[in-house]
Amino acid sequence: MTSSDHYVISPPAPGRPPGPDRRGRTLLVSLIAIAGLALVAAVVTGVWMLRSTGGDTTTAQGKAAGKAGPWSLDDTSYGLAGARTDAKGIWFQGDTVIKALPEGLIGLDRATGRRQWGIPTPGSGTAICQTSTDITGNRLVLAYGQDSTCDHYFAVDLSARKVLWEHTLKSDDWSPSSGVRIARTGDVVVLEADKHIAEAFRVSDGKSLWQDGNSIYNPKDPRDNCRGKSYTGGKTLLRMERCGTGSPLGDPDYVAAVDPATGRSRWTHRVESENDGVNTEILSTSPVIYSVPDEKHPLDGYLRMRMLDDTGHLRSTLAPGPEHRLNRHTDTGSPPADIRVAGDVLVAVAAPDLDDPKGKDHSKVVAWSLSSGKRLWEHMSTGNLQRFLPVQSPDTTGYFVYSTGHYSDPSTLVRFDLATGRQTTVRQFPASPDEHPANEPSVSLYLDTLYLESTFERALPGIEKDKRNKALIARPIK
Repeated sequence: MTSSDHYVISPPAPGRPPGPDRRGRTLLVSLIAIAGLALVAAVVTGVWMLRSTGGDTTTAQGKAAGKAGPWSLDDTSYGLAGARTDAKGIWFQGDTVIKALPEGLIGLDRATGRRQWGIPTPGSGTAICQTSTDITGNRLVLAYGQDSTCDHYFAVDLSARKVLWEHTLKSDDWSPSSGVRIARTGDVVVLEADKHIAEAFRVSDGKSLWQDGNSIYNPKDPRDNCRGKSYTGGKTLLRMERCGTGSPLGDPDYVAAVDPATGRSRWTHRVESENDGVNTEILSTSPVIYSVPDEKHPLDGYLRMRMLDDTGHLRSTLAPGPEHRLNRHTDTGSPPADIRVAGDVLVAVAAPDLDDPKGKDHSKVVAWSLSSGKRLWEHMSTGNLQRFLPVQSPDTTGYFVYSTGHYSDPSTLVRFDLATGRQTTVRQFPASPDEHPANEPSVSLYLDTLYLESTFERALPGIEKDKRNKALIARPIK
């Protein structure tokens, strides 16, 4: 496999502090021939440099220009040391792959992996610590911070390749600790951080629209002392609400559909469960599907799914089983990648029963009918340490998974027919012990190329990065 350049976003050039008016800065772009290409751009906070530090910059052998070949991006930088995030980010625009790195965004040529442009994270010594999956209007919202704090946000215009705005949330000891979340619906984004007041902004210009709190609720609502505790974006903006009723049985949770422009609830649905809705998870916003905690195992993330109609009333309950969420601790404010709804079918990549001896080393794919709630089909991964990983794909009739295990074993791209569960092997990839993701990857399929993306690693004392680890790997499937 031919490797792409290793790209580094360097700090601002010394002796040039940023001026008071960022809009007045001049964008300086020049190409310098020093062992590769260097892109110098005046971006937001000063003069930044993207420089090549070696590696093959040519198109992969045997691949015509414009057709994707195999390439990879070295994993050389660290995320925030103490923030509770699993940051990553990949987006696609035509022939450009946009990748988030701790130090900023880079645009890569889809065919070769050659870098095209870069936008650094605002400030000095900062790192991206959360991202949104949504790039509606070619605008992207990201969180950044320093050390263990992740409470700063910025929006990027990907077409103009510039930062649109920056915001910092207000701290509040009474606000919930729901992690760092970026919940976006259209041109509105709700930003959250631990012990900070959730606030909604207009993405296009950064205007503050509303803040979380009792004042945003309908004063005629009979519920007492309710407040949002987490938001999830998508076609519908959803809010989990905790209501302090003072009941000895505990405080109930509600799922609320939110008007993005005002923050007011359009409807609310009380979560009925033995555990008062604590640890309820939003799995889909269109249609609205949530999972309640299991009565006997409230912290284990078992799939106990319920679907609501457009008015917030219960429409169906999906047949429960022994499976539980595969990646339940990676809630970012976007709908989770391990759950997909296509028409009347919901498919989940899940972990087997905790008591199953294969549970730690395998995963399974399960499908349900939304209208009947019945289980349609399921497949368990096989082989030594093989696990199914969900693949983000535009295919509406099939569901793709990436079957992977030990680095010395081959991996496989598999497609399941949504209606029947029929399994088809799309492509098998040879083992790659000398080049592999830095950790269990997120997987995307775009224009006949598979992209394996690692989350940001945290620096550990005395441990150096493995040079075989890659931040991104591109593998053509044809």
